[in-house]
Amino acid sequence: MYDGMSCAKARKTLIDVNAEIQELSRRQSGAATADAIGVFPTLVPVSMVTGGDRAGRIAAAKGRKLALEARLESCG
Repeated sequence: MYDGMSCAKARKTLIDVNAEIQELSRRQSGAATADAIGVFPTLVPVSMVTGGDRAGRIAAAKGRKLALEARLESCG
């Protein structure tokens, strides 16, 4: 996926992906807190209703991070 990308572009993209992971993780943590509060009275996690569950997006971003890191290994 990133094989043809220049090393400079791959480095910048990795920085962006790391920031994305950090932000999604922060939001996921907030969704977990809301679930802990909301699931008791409703028996339905709040994140299921509000779209706050970001686990899939975090996993995809981590996959992109791994691919970028593999690309950067050849950059030296």
